[in-house]
Parts: sequence; structure tokens; C-alpha cells
Amino acid sequence: MTAVSPQHHRNLIGSRIADGRLQLISLLGLGAYGVVYLARDVSSVVHPRIQRTPFLQGNTSGYYAVKCLNKVGLDSRQRAFQRREILLHTMSSSHANVVTLHRVIDNPWDPYVYVILDYCADGDLFTMITEKQRYMLPPEPFVPDPRATDGRPLPPDEAYTHARAKMDAVIKDVFGQILDAVEHCHSLGIFHRDLKPENILCTAEGRRVFLADFGLATGDRASADFGCGSSFYMGPECQGGITHRLSQYNTAANDVWSLGVILINFICGRNPWKQATPNDETFREYLRDPNFLEKILPISDEVHAVLKRIFTLRPEVRPSVSELRRWVQALPRLHATNLDMWHRQRREQQQANAKLEITPPAPKEPSVPPPASSPTLPDEDCSRFSMLSLRSESGSTTATPVLSPQCPCHDESTGHGARGPAPLPPCPQPHMDSNGQYVSMLDSPSFCVGLWESLPHAGLMTGKTDNLSGGTVRAPCGPKDEPWLLRWSDNSDVSATDLSPPYRSHTPDTSSVPVRRGHCPRAAPNLDVTKPDALIA
Repeated sequence: MTAVSPQHHRNLIGSRIADGRLQLISLLGLGAYGVVYLARDVSSVVHPRIQRTPFLQGNTSGYYAVKCLNKVGLDSRQRAFQRREILLHTMSSSHANVVTLHRVIDNPWDPYVYVILDYCADGDLFTMITEKQRYMLPPEPFVPDPRATDGRPLPPDEAYTHARAKMDAVIKDVFGQILDAVEHCHSLGIFHRDLKPENILCTAEGRRVFLADFGLATGDRASADFGCGSSFYMGPECQGGITHRLSQYNTAANDVWSLGVILINFICGRNPWKQATPNDETFREYLRDPNFLEKILPISDEVHAVLKRIFTLRPEVRPSVSELRRWVQALPRLHATNLDMWHRQRREQQQANAKLEITPPAPKEPSVPPPASSPTLPDEDCSRFSMLSLRSESGSTTATPVLSPQCPCHDESTGHGARGPAPLPPCPQPHMDSNGQYVSMLDSPSFCVGLWESLPHAGLMTGKTDNLSGGTVRAPCGPKDEPWLLRWSDNSDVSATDLSPPYRSHTPDTSSVPVRRGHCPRAAPNLDVTKPDALIA
């Protein structure tokens, strides 16, 4: 649960609820607008000779987690959020991998609502991954192949391969339990919107997991609550979109994106990026190169193929949870070996050398700014990642440690995201292809098709249209090089619309200029929109 200041919550340790049968004995955690206590069933210890029925049949431990929701000072909207959380959790509570909600105590004279839940003694999945390292093995020893002269390592020995296979089976089983819980929720029309290791509780030393904290869950498949959740686990559409402003996003597809990040948490012990926006250097590099993750993370080729299907910018083509389960269960292995990483680095170096040989010399006064520096691996052995840096900021040169800071769009008063789209992100930097042409980082068929970005003061760059005959281009072709939006279709004129702030929802006559095909004011006077894959500076 995301911690906030407890200033509005009275310390209830020692208090009794449920007609005195449950005593709150310690604090478990703070939520967005609630406090969770550990409670003990004291009904059977009133007197040694008096036997009373346990508070709840079937609970052999006598302990519960009690979530105390403050009712004081909340407006009708915030109270509605509380009721929604309780309702959606109750609806999904019957599943074996959802934390069971046993009872709700809401008395008119009491300032708190008490939600009585199962107590999971082993804490949350975040602790299990980072502190206990339950799903990690010691790094594979790097043993150079004595028969090779190029420094390649030997394949792992039989003992390590066997241990790795056993751990992969554990990860697939535990991750499968999470998928089962999320699929159950989706089948009921419930979308969690805050899937992360902190909201997954554990028992049996991490072998059993349970989905918890429905404070941000919704019954809406399409939502306009942008920024709702934890930024490390949100899809880009949940943050307002990348190439254009969105009015709503698909909550089921956003849950699938979060599951992809959690899968990386299991395998690598860290996050792939801090935020899925072009402002994040690592994510920006992933947009430029869809194969970037396998270059920095020790994941198998098969896992990488699954992640590319999850981390597409087109939410409508992401897999469903049931499809994702089938794919994950069919994976032959999850981790890359030292030899796998060696081959990837060698292949990347060969490709870089080939580009250097065919790339023409740069002009003396280039009209395009140089591409942003690419994140690189640290100098240490790049076939693995040091677990010592999981709790520290590692910068943008490696995959991001598993952390979940509060999203800046989060409304602390309710624990819900503020409504409205996030600000439009800046245009990403281009890169040069093997022919010396600058192309868009979105130049990949696995990403959105027909989406375009501007290159400030330097004409246009575009992505693949995937056989689309029309498209949209943002270009600096206004009177002061501010961004404009060009739209076209087959056999039609082009219209230019002012996109300079404030971003208008309509097109005033003073800022809409009809432009004939092949003409754009100032920046690209010879723009040929019939050739969208070409850069015309």
C-alpha cells in the first residue's frame, strides 16, 4: 500500500471491535485513505475455562488484517470511492488468489469503517523480491571457454541449469496465481488499475500470493482517470498518451501492461524504466529500439518476445490475461545465460560496425539535433545485475530498480488519480538508419501505426504507416516554428492546425490554414505527404 501521512488517523492500537472479539494489536501499513492493523481474535481467551466460538469459522491462526477507513471529513465523492472499493473487493473475494474480505463493520456512531481481511504473515511481494530475494539465484559463474579465442563463456553446467529450471518453475507458478486473480477480476468487469508487488500479499514463503488493495479498482473498461496508479507500472496511455492527447484509456490493457512489468520484477529483480513516457531515457530508448530490453536485461529470447507483445503502444492488440497465461506457461526458460548475453552483445557490436561502414559523413551544419545518448550497461559483468542497488537510485543508465513512488498526478485526499490527461510529452529524438536517413523512434510495426512526431526547427520525421494511405504529422510549420498538426488522406488537400499552447479542442479560423498537397509554410515548403516514410528537412 502506498504510504501517506497518518495525521488524519487516530492510533487505534489496543482498541477492540466486533463486540470486543477482535483486538487491534499492531500497525501493518498505511494506505491512501486508510490504516491497516493486525488484529487478534480474543473471543476464546476471555477465561481459560470458558470456551467460545471463534470470531470466524475456518480461521485457525486467530489473526486478521483490519483496514480502518476514516469517514470523517470526506465529501460524497470520497465516500463513494470507499463504497466502491468495498463492493469491488467483495465481488472478487471468492477467488483463491484474492485476499478474502470476511466482514465490513460500519456503525453510524463510529468514525471508521472496519474491513476485516485475511492476514498474510509473509508480507508483500515487493519485500519477497527485493529484501528476501525469494526468486533469485546466485549469479551464473562466468567461465571463459578455453577452446575459444573470442572470450565467449562456457554454457552453464548441469547443476546450475537444473537449479535455474526449478526457480523458473516457481516463478511461473506464482506469476500464474497473479494472472488467475486478475483474470477472475476482469471476468467480473473489475479492473484493478494499481497492480504492483506492494499490492500482492504472500504466504508459504512466497509460494502463495493474493491480490489486495482495491482502492483504485474500477468497473469501467474505459477510464478518463489519467495518472491513476503507480507510475512505474502504468502504461503510456494511462499517462495521457505519447503521440497525441487521449480522452480515455483501456483499463484492462493497462492492467496487462502492469503485469508485464511485474514479470520483469520476478525475473530480474528490478523495473525496466521509471515511467513509460518519452521523458524517461530508458523508455525513450525502448521506443527507438524495440529490442532494447534484451540488451540490458538477462531475459530469454522467448520472454523478450512476450514482453514485446505486452509493451506495445497499441493497447487494443495487447494480449488478454488468459492469452498471457498460456504464453508464460509455455515458456521453456525465463533467464538468459552468460553465453546468450555474450552473443547479443557481439551481434549488437557487429551491427554497429556495419552502420559505421555505410553511414555517409555528417554535414558540416546538420539541421537535425544529434540523438540523445543511449542508456548503456554498467562496466560490471553485463550478463547479470547486482542486487545491491535495488533500493538505491541507479540513474538512467540501467534498468530501473523496483520502486514505486507516488505518482505526481495522485490525489492524496482520496487515493485516486486526478482527472484529465497528462501534459503532452516533448517530441523524442530521431536516430539514423543504415541509409543515413533520420527516422522516427516509432519506426516499428509492433507500435502504433500512422502516428507521427515533429522534429523542432528541422522539418518532419515520420514512422511507418503500415500500408495506411493517410496520416497525421506534427510539424514546426507555424509562423514562429510552433508545432502544427497536418492531416491528410488519399486525393485530398492537407489542413494545418495550430498546436501551440493552449492546445485547442477546436480550430479557430485564424490558426487553420488550408495547404495544398506538397506545401507546408516555412519548415517544409516541398513536403510530399504521399511519401510518409521520407524525411524532408
